[in-house]
Amino acid sequence: MVANPHPQRFRLLPNKWRFLRQNPKATLIWPATCLGLGIVLAALLISSLRNTRHHLEEHALREAKSLAETYALQIGRTIGELDHVTALLKNNWERSNGTWRLEEINKEDKFVDTTLAAISLINRDGIIVSSTLPGAAGTSVKDRSYFTFHQANQTRELHIGPPVSGRFEDKEIVTFTRRPLWPQYR
Repeated sequence: MVANPHPQRFRLLPNKWRFLRQNPKATLIWPATCLGLGIVLAALLISSLRNTRHHLEEHALREAKSLAETYALQIGRTIGELDHVTALLKNNWERSNGTWRLEEINKEDKFVDTTLAAISLINRDGIIVSSTLPGAAGTSVKDRSYFTFHQANQTRELHIGPPVSGRFEDKEIVTFTRRPLWPQYR
């Protein structure tokens, strides 16, 4: 059996044309039914997508709120710890009458990882007298906002300064400072 190289095109025979002319409702029922079914399915799909989107947005908002609350707690604990550390450092410095040295403590116990933080003790003239940063002792910080803040304010509370450019490393730093109350500072 040999396949016909020229397949016949779709043609309606006269008896089929007659059926379509005699039954116009039947002719329109199938396309109308398919169109109606397509509209219903499209509406259901759009409704389902909107519902899914609404649920995903609610979930994202709940997740963001939870993360923000956790982050706020973590920041609060960190600031509380920094407040405690600065109070201890201030107290030790005042009790030693200015003889306590951070360099010695950091050398023995690695008190502070200097890649993450640094601690410095500054005298009333704005000179660093002791620091966990190598080479920082003797540097003037008179022009820094945290020093001028403590010169102008007698507060004993922790002061959190705005971000400033670091002097010893090329990065932005946030300062947590506390004013000592040794006699020569008054």
